[in-house]
Parts: sequence; structure tokens; C-alpha cells
Amino acid sequence: MNQIQQRYVLLGLAVLALALFFLPEEAMARAGGGRSKGVGILGLILWPVMLVYSGVITYYAARKNKQAKALLRQIAEQDPMWDIDHIKGRIEQAYFKVQEAWRERDQDIAKEYMSERLYS
Repeated sequence: MNQIQQRYVLLGLAVLALALFFLPEEAMARAGGGRSKGVGILGLILWPVMLVYSGVITYYAARKNKQAKALLRQIAEQDPMWDIDHIKGRIEQAYFKVQEAWRERDQDIAKEYMSERLYS
């Protein structure tokens, strides 16, 4: 399972856990007082729905990721400038420079990675 798939699965599980955890028992109470027992019908419906939803999202994300990687390989064969490792390295380099500039409150640090308009 790649990183994107893991993120979608974790997101789905987090939403599921939050939904089940924060469902107030009082909202499930019967008229006239008293408390319901267990998670309740909403929780029983929501849990499988969220599980299926996270599975579907993971499937589609994995499929798109596979298609994107195949397309990048095709492009790299035709144009050597599209080397994915080189592109990733440049993105990381720019990202960390911009983060450093933000942290230090000195935009001159990342000026070479910004357009003139953004820098202004």
C-alpha cells in the first residue's frame, strides 16, 4: 500500500472513529428520559458505510496513482527532463526553502523559488 492509499485509509478510519466517538448517547435517548444502550442505529449504519467509503476511495486513489506513474514513465521516455526523481528532489528543495523563509520571516531566503508577484 503506497503513501496516498495509507492517507485515505487513515482519513476514513479517523472520520469513522470520530463519528462513533462523538455520537452523543443523549441524542439516542427515548422520549421521557432514559438512555439508549450501545452505539445505536446511527452508529450501526454509519460504521459500514464509512468502511465501504474508505475502501472505495482507496481503490480509486490507487488506480489513479498507478495511471499517473505510467504516464510519467511514458513522458520520461520521450523527454529526459521529466525524470521523476529529479522532479521530486526539486519540489522538496523548493518546499523546504519556502518553509524556512516562512519560519524565519525572511522571504529573501526563498526568492529564487518565487515569482516576482508572489515575492512582492
